[in-house]
Amino acid sequence: NVVFFGHYTEDKEQNGEISPRVLIYDVWHVEEPNLHPSERYCLLRERYAGMLSSPLCTVQWVGYFSAATGVMQNRHSYPHEIEGLLCMTPDCHACLAPLNLVV
Repeated sequence: NVVFFGHYTEDKEQNGEISPRVLIYDVWHVEEPNLHPSERYCLLRERYAGMLSSPLCTVQWVGYFSAATGVMQNRHSYPHEIEGLLCMTPDCHACLAPLNLVV
């Protein structure tokens, strides 16, 4: 009764090795289909983060517009390349549409 949304990436470790990762960033639950993105994220953290946490799987924080601005302005460093951002909406199916952010 639960669908997880995520993506696969490969992090470059400090020693140069590549580590595969699945970053889970959203959840859709049959009993609560119309939750706001922030409520879905709380649900993901509260109910499923422990189950999903492992060396290969991580619950990925999906930030607000200010955080997206920081990503696009290269104010943060990440162990993998970022090709784009997602726009989270109350309709979990719409979160799959890429967000083009001009800063």
